[in-house]
Amino acid sequence: MRYSQDNKDFTYRQDGLPTFGYIHFPPDLDHDNEPDGYFDSTASWNAVTPNLSVKYAATPQTNLFGTISKGYKSGGFNLDYVSSWESVAIPFKPEFITNYELGIKTGNRKNTMYLNTAIFVMDYINMQQAIFQDIYEGYTISNAASALLKGMETEVSVRLLNNALTIMGGFGITNAVFNVFRDNYFNGYWNEGEEYTDVNGNGQYDDEEPFVDMDSDFSGNTISAFPKYTWNFLADFRLPVSNNIMFVSQLQADFIDEKQSQLSSSDEFNQLRDDARTLVDARVGFEMGPWSIFAWVQNMMDVEYISWTGQNGYIGVLEQDYGLPRRFGLRTSYRF
Repeated sequence: MRYSQDNKDFTYRQDGLPTFGYIHFPPDLDHDNEPDGYFDSTASWNAVTPNLSVKYAATPQTNLFGTISKGYKSGGFNLDYVSSWESVAIPFKPEFITNYELGIKTGNRKNTMYLNTAIFVMDYINMQQAIFQDIYEGYTISNAASALLKGMETEVSVRLLNNALTIMGGFGITNAVFNVFRDNYFNGYWNEGEEYTDVNGNGQYDDEEPFVDMDSDFSGNTISAFPKYTWNFLADFRLPVSNNIMFVSQLQADFIDEKQSQLSSSDEFNQLRDDARTLVDARVGFEMGPWSIFAWVQNMMDVEYISWTGQNGYIGVLEQDYGLPRRFGLRTSYRF
């Protein structure tokens, strides 16, 4: 059981003309014929987050376990290049999560094989998400009223050749969806799809008509940054050369499925995906007491992939980060 309390104070000061979407309120407090921005706010949040875990030893080698826990992340204020008073004055809400997990850990009597498997469900309330809003406005934090992650993870480890060779592997699958997510960012003007009162009765929105300033509806969409499939593999071989020298060779690979890059108020940019990729690394060398020396290579197959795609917060142009190419070298270390 844990109790948390967070208090945050926000002070905004802008002197002079607004630039690139900066807000100003109220205007010209010092009567110098230039708009000034002065705004102070404070907010506090608290939560009780319990944790319950149970474990059952079915056999000396097999344990069953279950966990129910609650988590909490405090709310806050958007301090980016936003252009509306409401976006700064109204803090985003705290995030709450209820996590459910069931699993099994088992092995053989010789302790040469292990298997761990778990299924999980993560139920979010007011999940905090960064969304790109518009040119010069950058990213803001908004709350998804309801989001659900569920999946499964499995790990297996086997030791062979009198424990000289260890082979390990893992697999994961995750389904992550926004159940209810209507972006609560307020940009101060009407956008297509937002509700409005048709005062003139002409079937279209006209300036000055009342409207509900809610930009985007992501309900039912996949949560960005969560790949559906992942797997990993590791083979580690160790052979004594003498009493204090150990030959070591290691090969490892991992796969991450493609994933949505970001959330955006633009449907076009919501289609962006980070590449799926499989990377292979290796190293070979010797361990000599506290000393070790290894030749290594990373991204052995020289895979070219995009690790992140997003929009520039100032002008909205597309930016992409590429993963590192093949690299290799020699590393020596000493353990104190």
